[in-house]
Amino acid sequence: MAKEYEIPDFPGYTIDEDKKVYSYKKGKKKKLSICIKEGASVVAMTNNNGERKHLSVQRVYYFAIRGISPDSSQAKNMVIFQDGTVADRKNYMEVILRYKLESLGMKKDRIAADTKQKSDDRFKLLKIAIDLQY
Repeated sequence: MAKEYEIPDFPGYTIDEDKKVYSYKKGKKKKLSICIKEGASVVAMTNNNGERKHLSVQRVYYFAIRGISPDSSQAKNMVIFQDGTVADRKNYMEVILRYKLESLGMKKDRIAADTKQKSDDRFKLLKIAIDLQY
């Protein structure tokens, strides 16, 4: 059984190591549904003040295991990427730029390889068509 962590400032909610969020609001353990929003898994919970919050599951898990409220000012100053990389919000543009450059480089390599393959295939087809005509 996966260990569960209480989510600070969200009483009655826990998250386990499998990143499943549970509510104990009505006395029973209920697994909350998770939706995908802009590529991230998001869960809706109610905080101490009765406000409904939509938070990424990755963010909730990261801060719950550290005992920090995912809605605190400390948490809001941090960006957590899907691979678990954490960056300060002030410096995270550098991290994003690095990821984009890496992925763009890989994409360009794939496009170049794909284009080369397509041009080779077209050339072979053209040769076959010319041979068939004569």
